[in-house]
Amino acid sequence: MARVHLDGAGDIEKLFNTFIAEIVEKVGDRVVDSVVKEINDVKVLCVTFEKYYFRLSSHVAVTVLLLNIEDYVDIEIMSAGGSEGLVLNLSEGAHESYISEIAEIFTDKGYRIIKDD
Repeated sequence: MARVHLDGAGDIEKLFNTFIAEIVEKVGDRVVDSVVKEINDVKVLCVTFEKYYFRLSSHVAVTVLLLNIEDYVDIEIMSAGGSEGLVLNLSEGAHESYISEIAEIFTDKGYRIIKDD
């Protein structure tokens, strides 16, 4: 498990149209599912990606949660997934690597990392 928290100015409707395609292109994974909601004045976007790691003989999933209030965007990126791994069933850094690849797409757009677990 790994997690990164980012924030910045923006609009998730604009992000939605570009970041999914960019993540799939740059990271080489697939979209499992997504949902977009608006609750009062808060726009919510949740997308789950999945990537197979041969060295782990397992998939790692990453969920990206975006909250948009006016021009403020709050982003949480969380990983999950099983691992057989080569030694002691450890993920061998796959979770952290996957999260970092996706976080970099957002930091390249000007979002800042608040917390990196």
